[in-house]
Amino acid sequence: LIADSGAPIRNERGEVSGVVLVFRDITGQMKLEAEAAQNELVFRTIFEMSPYSIVILKASDGTYLLANPSWERRVGYSLSEVKGKTDVELGIVRADEHRRETTERLMRDGFVQDEVHRYTAKDGRSGYVMLAARLIDYKGEKCILAMTVDITEQRKLQEQLAQARKMDAIGQLAGGIAHDFNNMLGGIMGAAEMLGFQMTGAPRREQYLAMIQTYARRAADLAGKLHSF
Repeated sequence: LIADSGAPIRNERGEVSGVVLVFRDITGQMKLEAEAAQNELVFRTIFEMSPYSIVILKASDGTYLLANPSWERRVGYSLSEVKGKTDVELGIVRADEHRRETTERLMRDGFVQDEVHRYTAKDGRSGYVMLAARLIDYKGEKCILAMTVDITEQRKLQEQLAQARKMDAIGQLAGGIAHDFNNMLGGIMGAAEMLGFQMTGAPRREQYLAMIQTYARRAADLAGKLHSF
């Protein structure tokens, strides 16, 4: 492709006596522009259709520039509501130590990934996301491209699994204690029974011995419940 431009040549009387034509090969330039347009189309398509939440923020102050539909659905805000504001202003995240450290590493290293952060949606729902972010140049300005995946349900499942494992460990411990306790009670009850044969004719002592046997049987019942737990 060639671009041309021209200008007239005038004589001393101001009359046009000729013309200067300049021809310039713009094939490379047009190719670069076409590639840039194609890349922009691909990015826009991914941005709009991605199931993951994607936002672009100003690196200078953290204010929102762009947010995709997935992000809007997750937090309940529209782009028009958040544009020019920060996630802290909106109450989506807290300005805590973890967020500050993540921001410092992003600005220092140019990227962060596999960062877990808590968020609060517009309707008050809270959850957790896995964050990956990178510094980019967007329309001549230093910005942050951030992508998040909601892992709230995964966290709940992990917590439930941890609780189940804890209860299993407690059950095993209780079963072991109950077994040992039952053995000791067996010895106490056996000894009490033997004493009973030697205390005939001593009502007061027989009463105390009966109490020992009663409480030992109750303790044995309790140990049995612990063992079944």
